[in-house]
Amino acid sequence: MPLPRIRLLAAVTLILCVSTSPGAIVRVSPEGDNSNGETWETAYTTVSTAVSNASNGDDIWIREGIYFESIDITKRLSLSGGFAGTEEDNEFSLRDWKTQPSVLDAVGTGESVIDIAGVEGVILDGIHLQNANTRDGGGVEITSGSAEIRNCIIEKNLVVHGGGVRCSDGSVTIRNSVIESNRAGEGGGVYVFVGASASIIDTTISHNIADHGGGGINCVSPTSSTILVERCLIESNTAEDTPLGQGGGILSKCPGVIRDCTIRGNIADRGGGLAIDGVTVENCIIEENRTHGDSFGFGDGGGIKAGLSGGLSNSSRVNGCVIRNNRDVDFGGGLDVTGGELFVSECSITGNVVQDSDLLPKNWSM
Repeated sequence: MPLPRIRLLAAVTLILCVSTSPGAIVRVSPEGDNSNGETWETAYTTVSTAVSNASNGDDIWIREGIYFESIDITKRLSLSGGFAGTEEDNEFSLRDWKTQPSVLDAVGTGESVIDIAGVEGVILDGIHLQNANTRDGGGVEITSGSAEIRNCIIEKNLVVHGGGVRCSDGSVTIRNSVIESNRAGEGGGVYVFVGASASIIDTTISHNIADHGGGGINCVSPTSSTILVERCLIESNTAEDTPLGQGGGILSKCPGVIRDCTIRGNIADRGGGLAIDGVTVENCIIEENRTHGDSFGFGDGGGIKAGLSGGLSNSSRVNGCVIRNNRDVDFGGGLDVTGGELFVSECSITGNVVQDSDLLPKNWSM
């Protein structure tokens, strides 16, 4: 009787070993013959063909060049760019995604550059994503799944929600990337929607525009979304001139942490740098942001606006920050609090300006 049990254990062990084996490498090159993707000579000529023929766990290597297409991903895949088209299977480290760009351009498709739906563990590494004109998620749209975006440049996309990246009912981690020159109704750079979590680390988010809230980042749901922004540069983003133009750099009604970031030169109606509710801001430099006033001429919180319409009026905390040289139209060149609570500790708050009156508080108001 013990012998069959030993054989069964061996069989189960064998199955587990097979199921965790590495995926295949599938190559894409404009100069391939489009036959099987196994070598650079037989590479697929489009990324969408490679994705269609790949299996769960495969790695897709994309040779430098411009690929005019949009991609739907419903498998657990890794897409990597920056290859010269000569690398062997063990030479991944020889690629250079900065000097040998692999560009996915969605111009004219009416779709996101990459749409990830219902799948966990997708990786995008070293790819340029640009020129989408669609409703949600210009560079990357994530729905009911998870993805890690690293070493990517996401730019020049035009959408309603999430010019660079939009995540809904899922999670996204963005590392060592650049999200710039995108435009959206909400969330010019990144839009974190209901049921989503986002971690944005070592990333530059700059020169994005939102018509309403969150020129750089917008996290919208106070009850079902979370956000972490760490060691990022949030610079020169704008939330346009409407009564909803809050958070030139970041608008967050979600619980979360903004840590070790530089938030500089952003513009909004309210909260030129940050507009927050229930957020902890730690060890950040918040400088040279400004409000330009809404259509009624009101603007609050050149550096930080705490307490937001549509938020839960939760307590926010600002610890160990430098808040300097910000400019506001009406109240609080550095900080403004209306609704909720803001706890400030161990901060330097200097050189902030309220432009319309010498009688109003310059560094903070509440």
